[in-house]
Amino acid sequence: MPRFLLRSFADERGNLRRFDISGDVTRAGRVNAKIATVVEDFYVIDSLTARYDIEKRENISRLEDGGAKILHRLCAANDLANVWPLSECDRGALCSFLASLVLRTPSFETTRKRSQSSG
Repeated sequence: MPRFLLRSFADERGNLRRFDISGDVTRAGRVNAKIATVVEDFYVIDSLTARYDIEKRENISRLEDGGAKILHRLCAANDLANVWPLSECDRGALCSFLASLVLRTPSFETTRKRSQSSG
């Protein structure tokens, strides 16, 4: 989850409510949005001889920056008529960003790995 989105849900001190539902009992707590990553090295594949980063961080950064600029502009607008409809370029950037959020989930990654191992 991009940090700029997490900060949108944080309280005045930058903290988020976190719920751990991995066990039999749900536990609640707080975590700062700056360190609220879910999975470290999510896109790194270890082989016998090397480590491969299958998703270049600079590509992710470019997608997130493009989406963030558009979302901030929409949220800051006093009147959406001044910023909507988006230009074709902005629509493409926003769609790419939103699609990247769907594709960067543990369930999608599990499905991808299953299809690779069965094919």
